[in-house]
Amino acid sequence: MLVTLNVKNFAIIDNIQIDFDNGLTVLTGETGAGKSLIIDAISLLFGERASSELIRHGEQKAIIEGVFSNYDNKIIEYLNEYNIEYDENDFLIIKRELYQNGKSICKINNQTITLNQLKQVSEFIGDIHSQLETFGLINPKNY
Repeated sequence: MLVTLNVKNFAIIDNIQIDFDNGLTVLTGETGAGKSLIIDAISLLFGERASSELIRHGEQKAIIEGVFSNYDNKIIEYLNEYNIEYDENDFLIIKRELYQNGKSICKINNQTITLNQLKQVSEFIGDIHSQLETFGLINPKNY
């Protein structure tokens, strides 16, 4: 479960921290308030490709960090496979840093990993489904 989301220098977002409680979280607001940017930031934590265009104008890098709790054995298998330190009773911290030169850095628990490794781990953390992505629900891999 996503416990905390920290976003810095991402598009129109200067610096925010969102703490999520148990249960349903609803993002509401006027058009242009940044609701979709929050979803985009979470998508980056799940391994989506990044673009330097997402970095706030005038800044050199953007940082997106998610703190997750209650992760399962599948995630632990990947953490062991990639030699990432963890404590089963502690949080899992995923961080993306996007740079103006087009490069990005992925980290889990402060250890640098590849984007592909992040995608593999995040498959068991959560999903983001938008209006046109419902076709993914019929793929048995996603059951």
